[in-house]
Amino acid sequence: MGETPKTALHRYQTSRYTFLPIACCLLPIACCLLPIACCLLPLASCLSQARLCSQLK
Repeated sequence: MGETPKTALHRYQTSRYTFLPIACCLLPIACCLLPIACCLLPLASCLSQARLCSQLK
């Protein structure tokens, strides 16, 4: 069952249009979580180093 380029393009466009609102919805959430992640990352590395130091003692 061969698919014509027209139907393939149409399917690509509809999938893009359904993906776009989801992306627009997730983008602010990602921007909100990014500073939190940047805050937690040094904390996590600090905690892992502290755990490593306590294991070495």
